[in-house]
Amino acid sequence: MIRLTTPISEAQARDLKVGDEIYGTVREGVYRRYRKTRVLDIWSDFKPAYRTVLEDGTELITSGVHRFLSNRGWKYVTGAEQGPLQRSHLTRNNKLMGTGRGGEAPIHTGDYRRGYLCGLIRGDGHIGSYTYPRRNGQPCEYHRFRLALTDLEALQRARSFLSDAGAETDEFVFADTAGYKPVSAIRTQARDKVALIRELIEWPRRATTTLSKAGCAPSPSSSSAFWSSSPSCPWPMRGSASASGESRRHTERVRL
Repeated sequence: MIRLTTPISEAQARDLKVGDEIYGTVREGVYRRYRKTRVLDIWSDFKPAYRTVLEDGTELITSGVHRFLSNRGWKYVTGAEQGPLQRSHLTRNNKLMGTGRGGEAPIHTGDYRRGYLCGLIRGDGHIGSYTYPRRNGQPCEYHRFRLALTDLEALQRARSFLSDAGAETDEFVFADTAGYKPVSAIRTQARDKVALIRELIEWPRRATTTLSKAGCAPSPSSSSAFWSSSPSCPWPMRGSASASGESRRHTERVRL
């Protein structure tokens, strides 16, 4: 039984239909990357079946002309070193490559969204609040949040999560240099939104499976409350924050 990975879940080969999307691979230089591709045709055939047993006990039943992606490239199930059946085929020294069995997709709960934003923004974003004196001696407050990524899907997901929490942002092209992958970014300079984002990305106080899926781990030294008191309402109420003092400066810098 062959199972293929689709953009939504895993599916058995016999259940696929023309037009369905599955993941294939393409070579880019010395690397092989996954790409979505569509099923163009489906047909039935009868051939001798072969059982390939993996080290962990997994059994794969296919025809001899089925190919698997190994550590030495694509290889047929059966073949020979010479003669009419000479072709690259699997041996005991090969290791199969791939994503493995797909895990259950995470549900975008409040815990997941906050963990996702915490890990992403603390890892690749910039957030800061500054106070500078004006010429007349009055303080001038400046607030800034920016997240720049080459991964547009991750950036748009973060923007959606922030918008759902009440922190709307603007999207713009951060860098577009010839020969390099363009970098897009989101930003806001509104004081209340920057304060809300800072609250959303505070370190969690407890570890959960949802946090692990979101790519965020709790800080052992954290003493601030990350979650709201009600488990059914993980997003905090929008608050306000302002800088005080003539030379106060609060900023968190991470790589871009």
